[in-house]
Amino acid sequence: MPERETSLQDRARRVIEAKSENFIELIKVAQLDPGRDLRFSNWSGISFRGLDLRNFDLTGSRLVNCDFAGARIRGARFEGADIKGANLRKAKDWSSYLKAWTPPKQAVGSRHLHTGAVFQDAPFAEMVVVPAGEFIMGSPESEEERYSDEGPQREVTFGQRFAVGRFAVTFEEWDACVADGGCNGYRPDDEGWGRGRRPVINVSWDDAQAYAAWLSRKTGKTYRLLSEAEWEYVVRAGTTTPFWWGASISLQQANYDGNYTYGSGPKGEYRQRTVPVDSFQPNPWGLYQVHGNVWEWTEDCHHDSYDGAPRDGSALTTGDSSRRVVRGGSWAGNPRNLRSAYRGWNFPGLRGGNLGFRVARTL
Repeated sequence: MPERETSLQDRARRVIEAKSENFIELIKVAQLDPGRDLRFSNWSGISFRGLDLRNFDLTGSRLVNCDFAGARIRGARFEGADIKGANLRKAKDWSSYLKAWTPPKQAVGSRHLHTGAVFQDAPFAEMVVVPAGEFIMGSPESEEERYSDEGPQREVTFGQRFAVGRFAVTFEEWDACVADGGCNGYRPDDEGWGRGRRPVINVSWDDAQAYAAWLSRKTGKTYRLLSEAEWEYVVRAGTTTPFWWGASISLQQANYDGNYTYGSGPKGEYRQRTVPVDSFQPNPWGLYQVHGNVWEWTEDCHHDSYDGAPRDGSALTTGDSSRRVVRGGSWAGNPRNLRSAYRGWNFPGLRGGNLGFRVARTL
């Protein structure tokens, strides 16, 4: 390891071990340049509350559970940093940071990111690194209210890890695309429910493709819709039950039409609208609202069974391209349609108040 790099890490370690609330003063004493010397370091658990971090470069660093409440971050760099548990959105100037963000001069790799890390190539998408592995796709014939197109069950293998949106794409993120000249200038209606952190709705499969193309241009990385197999793999997150938490469902776990039930779940409120994307508990891999709230477009064309479908997790794009697969169910749906294995479809040009999407990125 180069002598200068070792010296920087030693000084950075002393800053962390000091456990002082005055982080700014400590890095000055350690003679660390905040625009150069803080990259790819472990700052997990540090409180940046109320500090002026403008133009700090924290690229690739571990910022797990860091507190940014009231901090100023405009001009700071967080690309490739692990921000799991960090409250960046609580920064005092989050909105201006979002508007002023520009791509880094040099692309940031992903080899340093461990499975389970939460990162962003841009403030427009929080991504979760999911593991390589295999799973059984589809539902067993014994599953309650199963449909025939959920089979035959088959093993699907993912040879490499990849990244998935922690949340469905929000109005905040979509509106940033439009403000930047992307997304064909289309501003979807929010039905009067609010924008911000609610999932973007009234977007078609074609609209979702336009967003992914803009995000790819903006970041220099390849963003896309999930394949149907990727979607079910990350939703199940190692589970085999109809929902990631078990075999029944309640309105404390997801947003759907509470006039209907599934399993031993009770009836309840029918909210008749979306809720913010960070509502309810995330699944074991840290993904929010994989069941309910909005249907999520996938890349695949719809087929009536899994006969002949790829076993490597790739999208099935042959066949009838006028029907694209949607997954997850929605606020307006019967809870049986929220099951991990349930498959819906829609026309790629259709927009609706219960249609949204999330993105994926190959690592």
